[in-house]
Amino acid sequence: MSVPLRPDPPVVGKVTYNSIELYWNTEEREASPRSGSPTKGDHRLRYTIQEEEVGSRSKGFGNVYSGYSTSNVFEGLEPRMQYRYRLRCMNDNGASAWSSAVVVMTTIKPKTSEDLQKAVMKGDVDMVKKILPGMKEFVCQELRNTFAVNQQVNVDLYNINFLNSCTIRVELVIIALIVTSLNVK
Repeated sequence: MSVPLRPDPPVVGKVTYNSIELYWNTEEREASPRSGSPTKGDHRLRYTIQEEEVGSRSKGFGNVYSGYSTSNVFEGLEPRMQYRYRLRCMNDNGASAWSSAVVVMTTIKPKTSEDLQKAVMKGDVDMVKKILPGMKEFVCQELRNTFAVNQQVNVDLYNINFLNSCTIRVELVIIALIVTSLNVK
């Protein structure tokens, strides 16, 4: 058995605003074994992933994973930031060369109900309009949690039928709920 061959770069899986999932080739990337060579160790390939933040804050590559798995989710990342990842395989005889790097950018951080409440409190209508489209699923789930699933709820003359979907004027429901909660305090 000899040192593993240089691996292909990691493959990008799911990307969020603070995490990146990577996979790497599960095929054995070892050079052909030498006949008669002594064997040692468990013969499994181990992998090391290095990460580098792209941009002015870059400090170069650093190890972020080492082990036997062929996938990992890297968490705690910054939103809308580019990262570079490279892979190396190791066996009992040594380490491969590093793969070429793959560049991945995290997504923008989604707006939350706290962001919406701040925008409403400031009277920032433009910000409210930007936040509302992404809040629909959150509001639907909150309303489902608040009311019985098979009920129909009337809010400011708009019906939301839980048997179908929460698509009818969810924006007005959000604003009504925030205004109501502010008035209660």
